[in-house]
Amino acid sequence: MGGPFTCTDGTMFEKKSDWRKHEMLTQYTFGKMEDHEFEPKKPGDICGQAFDINDLVGCTAAVCDATDMVQIDNCTGGSHFFSASSSPMKRRPADARS
Repeated sequence: MGGPFTCTDGTMFEKKSDWRKHEMLTQYTFGKMEDHEFEPKKPGDICGQAFDINDLVGCTAAVCDATDMVQIDNCTGGSHFFSASSSPMKRRPADARS
């Protein structure tokens, strides 16, 4: 089945794999920021999908919706708040990445 595939932010892709990657990066990830306060993910924004948080330094991030697995990698300082998750949250400290 071919495209076009339209992302939540209106971006369009011909390949589903490109659409999926863009959605994950823009809707289901807080990443690669320093001293930043992310707009909280509100109920209905995640709808039980997996969520990634990575490479944050001194940031505030809140996920106030039910999620599947949450993975937190390489984050230092700041505050991270989460709602219910159907799977364990996995956190790897900044010095655990290879």
